Amino acid sequence: MKMYKILLAVCLLLPSSAALDVKYAEDCGNYEPVISFDSSEAYSHPAEPDFFSNNVCISGIEDSSIGTSCDANTGFYLSSREEKAHFSVFDSYNLNVCTGRMATTTSKGSCPSNSTVLFSVSSKDNAHVSKPSVFDTKICGSYQSPENVTLEMNFNLSSSDTTYFDSQQLSSEKSIMPPADFPYLVSDSENYISGIVAPSFLKAERKIRKDNVLRLTRSYNQANFILPFTEGSYSTINNRKQLINNRNLLNKLKPNFGFTIYTNPLVRVIYRPETGITSNLDLSSGRYSISIEKTGSDKVNIN
Repeated sequence: MKMYKILLAVCLLLPSSAALDVKYAEDCGNYEPVISFDSSEAYSHPAEPDFFSNNVCISGIEDSSIGTSCDANTGFYLSSREEKAHFSVFDSYNLNVCTGRMATTTSKGSCPSNSTVLFSVSSKDNAHVSKPSVFDTKICGSYQSPENVTLEMNFNLSSSDTTYFDSQQLSSEKSIMPPADFPYLVSDSENYISGIVAPSFLKAERKIRKDNVLRLTRSYNQANFILPFTEGSYSTINNRKQLINNRNLLNKLKPNFGFTIYTNPLVRVIYRPETGITSNLDLSSGRYSISIEKTGSDKVNIN
């Protein structure tokens, strides 16, 4: 049975400044609840989500929480989780409202074009909270892009299966930092090779849990990877070193690791005179462009 060689190119299209969407509802649905506030207008108090019926629900962020510290951004601060709480942009209160990748700023009148108004406050400190139209000071949110992206692959392999990084065999768990001549991270099992390939990296890791775990980290603006699944060994990957490092592999007619890479394809065209050509023909689908031009009786030009 013939074994086909598979090449998968993964390009992670991540937002550089994702548009945030905000609604005020009792049930946030798929949106992320950040805080809630009571129904009064000028004297509305903030609280943790679901304490009041008006939740500030935001799409485009995740893992919002309230605590004494934040792993990522602290959007603002509350004096209490519950009734009669007040708002501050300063750390004068003990409770941090953590907003993940969303950064917040204050603005008078309206928010900058690269941010979204979340709600309004009576002042920057010891403040009440309400919908954007109530107070002149707006709390604005904007998405912050990650610095890097990590692709992780779990293989149903044991620690005895061979793993390679840039032609170097990894016999145990390993964490590797730049530089590297050709930063691929692949596992070789029973004459088949699979893993992660890229022209650059920030960190490469092999972890052994129940499975063989491979991780490759790249910078955010280079968040694309090539995933080979093919017969062969690590030398099969090495054969594509120049094409991948020069970022030319995916420009080829049939990018792959297991077959020949054609640079000047041979095209054979058979013209049968009994087949009449009544007009010119242009073929442009695929990775070619062929034009057949009728120049006379039983005569054609092929370009």
